[in-house]
Amino acid sequence: MGGNNKNKAQQTQNDLSQDNGSSSSTTVQCDDDQTGAIQVTVADSGGTGIAAVQITGPGTKPTDGSGQASFDNLAPGSYTVTVTTPLASPAGDDYFMPTKSASKKVKVAAGQTVPVAFVVKKRPTPSISVDAPKIVIVKHDYHGKKKPGVKPHRIEVELDYDGDHDGVGELSCAQAAQIKIYDKETSTSAKSLPWSIKAASLKGKTVYLEGIKESGALSGTELKLTLKNGTIPPKVAEATEKITCLLLQLNVYKSRPEDNSDPDMIAEGPKIEPGRSVIVQGASDKLAFAHRAKLVVMQAKPAAYAGKLILKPIAGNLDLFGDADEVPANGQTVLAGAALESPNPSIDSANGKIYFVQGNAMSAAFGDTGWTVEAEDVPGQEGDRVTMTALKAELRLFKSQPEDKSPPVALSGDDKIDTGRFVQKQDPDNLQGRAKLVVRRLEPSGFAGKLSLSGWDLTHNPYSEAKSGAPKVKLFTSETGSSQFAFGATIDHSASGGAGDLKTLWVEGGTTSAALIDTQIRLNVVDVDFGCDRGNATVVEFQKIKATIKSTPANTVRAGYPAPADHTYENAKLTDDFSDGKNEPLVLIRNAQPDIELEVTVLPDLPVDLDIQWRAVRNPKDKSAIGGKNDLPTVTRDGANKRKATLDANAKGSFRIRPYIDCNGVDEYSPKEPSIPLNLVLADVVFVADNSAGLNANLESGLGDDFAYVVNGEWPGTWAACIAAKGAGMTMELVADVTGGGADGRLGLNKVFGGLINMLTDNQIALTYTEPPAPPPVGPPPPPPPPPPATYTIRNRYVLNRGDATGQYTLDPTDPSPMFLPSDTAPTVLAFPVLDTGRGSGGLGGESATMSRSGMWDKQANRPVGFRYTLRCIDSPGRSFLLTHPTHATAELTNIHYVQAFRANFCFWTNIEKDRDATGDPCDRVYSAVRTMDWEAHGDWSLAWAGGNPTLTNTNAHAIAISNPNTVSPIGRAQDNGVEVRPPSGITTAIAWVTT
Repeated sequence: MGGNNKNKAQQTQNDLSQDNGSSSSTTVQCDDDQTGAIQVTVADSGGTGIAAVQITGPGTKPTDGSGQASFDNLAPGSYTVTVTTPLASPAGDDYFMPTKSASKKVKVAAGQTVPVAFVVKKRPTPSISVDAPKIVIVKHDYHGKKKPGVKPHRIEVELDYDGDHDGVGELSCAQAAQIKIYDKETSTSAKSLPWSIKAASLKGKTVYLEGIKESGALSGTELKLTLKNGTIPPKVAEATEKITCLLLQLNVYKSRPEDNSDPDMIAEGPKIEPGRSVIVQGASDKLAFAHRAKLVVMQAKPAAYAGKLILKPIAGNLDLFGDADEVPANGQTVLAGAALESPNPSIDSANGKIYFVQGNAMSAAFGDTGWTVEAEDVPGQEGDRVTMTALKAELRLFKSQPEDKSPPVALSGDDKIDTGRFVQKQDPDNLQGRAKLVVRRLEPSGFAGKLSLSGWDLTHNPYSEAKSGAPKVKLFTSETGSSQFAFGATIDHSASGGAGDLKTLWVEGGTTSAALIDTQIRLNVVDVDFGCDRGNATVVEFQKIKATIKSTPANTVRAGYPAPADHTYENAKLTDDFSDGKNEPLVLIRNAQPDIELEVTVLPDLPVDLDIQWRAVRNPKDKSAIGGKNDLPTVTRDGANKRKATLDANAKGSFRIRPYIDCNGVDEYSPKEPSIPLNLVLADVVFVADNSAGLNANLESGLGDDFAYVVNGEWPGTWAACIAAKGAGMTMELVADVTGGGADGRLGLNKVFGGLINMLTDNQIALTYTEPPAPPPVGPPPPPPPPPPATYTIRNRYVLNRGDATGQYTLDPTDPSPMFLPSDTAPTVLAFPVLDTGRGSGGLGGESATMSRSGMWDKQANRPVGFRYTLRCIDSPGRSFLLTHPTHATAELTNIHYVQAFRANFCFWTNIEKDRDATGDPCDRVYSAVRTMDWEAHGDWSLAWAGGNPTLTNTNAHAIAISNPNTVSPIGRAQDNGVEVRPPSGITTAIAWVTT
């Protein structure tokens, strides 16, 4: 019969959805309307067809690969279809057909195909599994308790079965004493074993296993799941899984007795509560005074476990050392990382792996730290622990307070010993700062007793220490008061109260140290430990500071004129008060010198290497218009000697140059740090106006009885007369604003002076003398031509060897001027420029370098900041000339060529003695220029002689001309601007004449 197979397959799938397996008929159009068919399907409850099941009906045949068997060409009527039971292999290996469901009756009508479906049961197979590494860490008594709050280790055990089961699963363990089973991860009630679990609950069930005793061997604890009491015979009745219950043990010991006998192990309960306390160890070797606690990692059980045991700190305030480092010593290494891991087989089965523990930071509370041990195969699972408390006894020695008044910071443990705190020996005025010292409460709280402090003397290389009968430092109860606190006096410490300061004291220098860190303060906990914490100190004594300032050198170095001596300024005062009578400042002009040598004398002396820093600190009273906090002169410490530095005067205002010891690491001077100040004012000069002028109307030339003269102005006694008719020829007036330091900008200006330094830059005064024409010769005609008249030239010169001249050129025998004759040694002419002062001892400092009229008419007027300084000076150079030659009596003056060129320099200098004269005090030989200009007096004249009487005629205009004005901004050194300030001064010591 060849019916529609597609429709039959669809109908079969529909029939398989019937619950009771009963048959129903479906009419299907067949090729032959006189016969019918039965379509049998055998499948499991999931709809999967079962092959090779023997079916008996109108005939006998097995199901095909899709679980179907077909009986075709059946005559209409009733039939019985039966599944042969028990199912034969291979179907019977995995499936079960209950006998009562193995037969079905069907009625076949003509033209129908009747589907018949049988559902078989899958024989169940149990499963039990634990994820790798199949290890459970054995619980200790403290696990699961509120304190310390560590959950016991539980591992998941997955229970399940495959197939159809309507009985129970029984979970059992032959080593039930080693484990506990829980229905839920958080459950506190264990299930008794064996434990029967209904099939409905067994499917995909997770239970939780806890280890309570170590396994006898690796994988020595076996779990079993057995399927029981079901109507469907299991394919496999039992499933097993093996695990290891791993016991980890961490032991800790009491402190070693004084007789050095072995310490006793602390029992299981006490090792957790209250645990083992240790004293916090100092962070440097010099403070390694606390005993260390013995800590032992025992070999894990079962001993066959091959993994690593890992020791872990509960908190980061404990250090661990090896078994050879029970006693602290230099060079010991704190163990960490791999050093805390031990392969279990390598651990001694009897003695375990020994470590020693010390505290490195205080506990926040009792029991907040300690150690745990875990197995590497079960990371993060604590196997055992030791509770520890790091008791901290702390003595805080503080850095200096920064300038911004932020609270001072305590020195670190290392710095407290390695560097310590520098304090300055107290002076009679009690100006030196004290170091803050705080005794902290013991932490955690609970200690009741007494503390004390003691002073110790230290020496180094080799190291030694001894309790001092007279400590180099003193203790006080206030930062500035006079209430002294004695070493050895006790400090009460109550059990109540949290962390905080117990006692605040202040450390003052009493006796100068002979070496670095040669004194020490120790904290003692009476009856507990002496020297629990320590702080080192060095008492220094800054005695004086010296500044060496180079004088302005000669513009031209000349033989016979030594270089000016450097200025030396010293200060031994410790006050930073600029006031008169206190610590008056050294005053310099801004940019006066870039290489001022500084040197401080401080004890302990060399070769002690004191790390002296150098800083310029602006006077906070300076107006902001003068400069900001960071507008400072450059101070550079010497690379070879820290007690020396170089100061560049490249700023303006008032400052304190500080050699100091940095006691807070902020890289700047902080008030009250050990130091000595060099109070300094750098005065600034700013050009405002130059009112200089050549007054040509005041120039004059003419003849006297036996001389001719060229006069470039007069020398009046008042400024008003100088600038008026018949006044000076050259008037020089500069207006400049000068600022010092302080709130009004006038601090230090009483030591600032200004003046006009004039230089002769060229001198072309030349005189021509001519003999009268000779009378006509007597003789027969034609007479010979008359001989040409003889001429002689006299030149004005500035020379170094005036004493070699044998002649004189003078109108006044009482004021001779040397004149070099042709037979004399040649003159040694001075190279220009030459200082021109008009003073007898020009160029020796102060106003001696200025013109004699400089400073007579100066004015000063206060401004909101600083004052306005008006410098005034005049020059009216001139010469008188003999009408007849000094050595050729008949030779008459016939020509005058007059050129005198100058350079006027408005300059400033200082003198700490407030004197503009040359006193030799700092810094009257250090000059600075703010304005320069060239000026020249010139003219030419001829003289005609008639009847023995001369007539003077100006042939080239007589005038004074100014050129090349230049402002030096900012004000600069005289030598950098070509200013000559050193002798000789041409007019007074070098003027001479030279004749042909």
